Amino acid sequence: MHSYLHHHFPATDIPAPARDLLQKKHVRQIPDVEAEAVDIVPYINATTAAPTNIILSELRNPSEIHLEYLKNMGVSATLSFSIMVRGKLWGLITCHNLSPVFIDYWKRQLCYLIAKAFSNAVMAGHEKRDIGTLEHYKQIEEQLIQQMSSSDEVVQGLFYGKHTLLDITEGAAAAVFIHNKLTRSEFAPEECQVMEIIDWLVANSNNRVFSTRQLSKVMPGAVAFQDKASGLLALEISRYNKEYILYFKPEIRETRIWAGNPEKPERGADKILHPRKSFQNWEEVIKGKSLPWTMNELEITEILLKDITTILLRNQAQQLNQLNLELKVNAEDLRTKNSRLEDFTNIITHNLRSPLRNIRGLHKLYMAEPTQDVAAEVMARISGMADNLSATIDDLNLILKATIEKPLPQGDVPIESIIETEKQNLQDEILQSNAKFVTDLSLKTLSIPKVYLESILHNLISNALKYKSNKRQPLITIKAWQDEQNSFLSVSDNGLGMDLEKVGARLFMLYKTFHHNKNSKGLGLYLTKMQIEGLGGHISVESEPDKGTTFLITLPNVQ
Repeated sequence: MHSYLHHHFPATDIPAPARDLLQKKHVRQIPDVEAEAVDIVPYINATTAAPTNIILSELRNPSEIHLEYLKNMGVSATLSFSIMVRGKLWGLITCHNLSPVFIDYWKRQLCYLIAKAFSNAVMAGHEKRDIGTLEHYKQIEEQLIQQMSSSDEVVQGLFYGKHTLLDITEGAAAAVFIHNKLTRSEFAPEECQVMEIIDWLVANSNNRVFSTRQLSKVMPGAVAFQDKASGLLALEISRYNKEYILYFKPEIRETRIWAGNPEKPERGADKILHPRKSFQNWEEVIKGKSLPWTMNELEITEILLKDITTILLRNQAQQLNQLNLELKVNAEDLRTKNSRLEDFTNIITHNLRSPLRNIRGLHKLYMAEPTQDVAAEVMARISGMADNLSATIDDLNLILKATIEKPLPQGDVPIESIIETEKQNLQDEILQSNAKFVTDLSLKTLSIPKVYLESILHNLISNALKYKSNKRQPLITIKAWQDEQNSFLSVSDNGLGMDLEKVGARLFMLYKTFHHNKNSKGLGLYLTKMQIEGLGGHISVESEPDKGTTFLITLPNVQ
């Protein structure tokens, strides 16, 4: 009979239902192609109430199309054995006879055992070849991952090290689109063509690993570059960000000999589907196809995809940690800035209140005795207070403009000068109370922001005047000294004093007052404590009812 050696048969010769049957029934015999079909009795199964299932029956009737196909080949009897490899239909051993013949069970069983032995040999050969190649690929893939881990960018580790991502496949070119940047190897399609492929994958592929040896079959536009990318293996890193790794195989043109024209079965004039009739040699030039992607290539690239995803997630985690640290630093910076702004606001609202109150007092004095001498004295005092107010506002304005982004400026601030300024600002209260001041300044300067020292001394001196005793002349003593580690500033008075056992825990709390005074707001000591602690120091107090109060400020020496 006609030889079919080295001939190809199209996939359509064995349609899907036939393939399904061959996977279930590994031995299939047709003793006589011309035999008449015999009815099944009963046709309806009495137990299941469904047509009797004879899929696995030895003498089941084949489909009419298959019988016609065999007749067109001039065959009267067939016997086929399924070659199953790893649970899939790998191929068939098909025996043809020119006259009807029935092969008994034992011969069929012997042939089936030979077919199974062949299946095992195929699988063993594949596994031996696949395992060796896969192990080689795995070693290269591990080195690729090391390159990526030690590189600043993933792409650099994939394209520019000892090994490249092309070393783990038989692909001729590759491209990577990640972080909105495309990197291509030599022989890859043009940039616009690669992006066209990625857009098509995003719209049409739901698999993280997509492969085809004939891209133009599913993506018509790929015909334009099938010489470089007939075969495509795509690894999806992030579909949302259009991040992919792409491998390409070029078109291979080959002449294939078919057993007849490999056309699909067509319906005849009788509207019945008929198989092809000719099995004569028919040559075809295969176009638009590449070499197939092997299981090894698919498996190793899946491993690569997982490892790259892990590295990217790790890098993202590190970036998130770094961002969190920066956010914490920024949040702390904002808290510091807000604290400074709050301090400035409190200084303005609290420290400037006394000079304004003094100005009102001087105005009342002038209105009570509007003589030229009194007017001259009042204007002189107001001028001094205005100068002090202007200096304080200028200091605040400079700090807000120049240092809000940096630590507050610290210089050697003369303590005695600040005391004199605050005495001028509080002159009205000092004159009314006839208060006496004593200073003992073995330490002449403090290295702190000037506006803080002004605020601290203003609050403590104004409190000493505010809570004076009517039984005696107010005496305010200010001392400054230092040792090896700290600088000290104390402000003492002989005023009303406090019972610290009752008020000690609340003394520096916001808006807490402990004596009846219309000018008490409960803000000065709270602000003073916040400022001192902001400088790394602390404030303590000693007091007894009707024996006065001493506030002691301790600040670390500037190294």
